[in-house]
Amino acid sequence: MLILNKLAQPGLTYLETGRSRLGAIRVIAHNRYAVELGLLVLGYLLYVGVKYLFVDDLEAIAFENARKVIDVELSLNIHWEPTIQGWLLDNLRGVVVFFNWVYTFGFFPILIPAAIVLFLFRHKTYVLYRNVFLISFLLTWLVYLTFPVAPPRMMIEYGYVDTIEAMGPAIYNSKEALSYYNQYSAMPSMHFGWILLFSMVFLRSRVKPLRIFGAVYPALALAAIVVTANHYILDAVVGGSIIAGSYGIYRLLRSVPSRLVHQAVTDGGSPAS
Repeated sequence: MLILNKLAQPGLTYLETGRSRLGAIRVIAHNRYAVELGLLVLGYLLYVGVKYLFVDDLEAIAFENARKVIDVELSLNIHWEPTIQGWLLDNLRGVVVFFNWVYTFGFFPILIPAAIVLFLFRHKTYVLYRNVFLISFLLTWLVYLTFPVAPPRMMIEYGYVDTIEAMGPAIYNSKEALSYYNQYSAMPSMHFGWILLFSMVFLRSRVKPLRIFGAVYPALALAAIVVTANHYILDAVVGGSIIAGSYGIYRLLRSVPSRLVHQAVTDGGSPAS
């Protein structure tokens, strides 16, 4: 009997451990803070992990694709970035420094607090924009995976200057920061795309200064990515298109359950032939 008790005890402990683990998983699944944090971590790992899915030719492919983007812009007569940047560097260097700071501190330092405020005080609105963001992230990740593009600041043969490295503040471009993000993710520009998404939140605010900020925010972002040579104009066009497409996909997905319910009710209530 003593032997049986000793044999049974480890099994009982194992079952209890298994149940406790399942309980912990259920708690995490029902904890919206943990879920949101998990989505954020997963998204970041996917974003950074893209560059490890290519082996030795990532840099070569990214530069080749950058030349393709420039060729498309030249064919459309919208390759204005070097001219704009060059004129500002020659005549209004203070404006260049201003947009360096806009690029550096006008993204995460604004988007993250805005998302937290929405999460805490306007959760339904947060869920809507979070879902559009996730759809856009998936579409963007697929582009990063299949079409890596070097940013303009690396294409010095076209006359681009890395203004943030030259004039500061060089936070994203520091050697320590390079391992934390994907350098070859110029296309699409979600720096512009996600700012465009959040500008819609500001435009719907009851606070007038926030509405004004929401109106000028995308324009500031577009100017910043061009002046600093971090993105091409075409990158911003594709980034904005992805946001518009993601919102359309979200609306479509939301309408499917309603259509199915309506169809079920209609079919159920129709007389048999």
